[in-house]
Amino acid sequence: MKVKKFLFYGVFLWFLWLILVGNLSLASIFSGIVFSLFLIYLSNLLLSGIWDEFDIFTLKSVGRFLICLAHSLVDVFKANTDVGERILDPKLPISPALVKLQTSLKSTLPKVLLASFITLRPGTLAVDFEDDIIYVHCLADSFARELMEGQIEKSIAWIFEEEK
Repeated sequence: MKVKKFLFYGVFLWFLWLILVGNLSLASIFSGIVFSLFLIYLSNLLLSGIWDEFDIFTLKSVGRFLICLAHSLVDVFKANTDVGERILDPKLPISPALVKLQTSLKSTLPKVLLASFITLRPGTLAVDFEDDIIYVHCLADSFARELMEGQIEKSIAWIFEEEK
């Protein structure tokens, strides 16, 4: 593993440790350093052929991810409200469908993130994943139409600076 990448992940994990512990005592600072180094070492052992996939993480992409995550949380709230209304409606306006979603994302990590963002939304579930195709179960036609518009995929492409 490159030293620069090692330091970046180590410092990130250390700051995360300090935030989660909420204590700036000498013991917390030291144990955070030890914990971060251990996690970096362990992940290097476990992911020793996969680190090249993580070269796409930059400060810019992490910032873009946080922006997309905030936007997605708003969408999740709207979708939760919609699913709740459908469930509480006596007519139960549910029209389940299995959608075959073709993605133009190139790398594995953006594809997995796309499937995760799809599953995060209420009323949709990424069921299967083959090469450039993600099979998604949708609770209603409106959810399937939103998926086909490709807004989530455009957001993921924007994070990783892929053409869409």
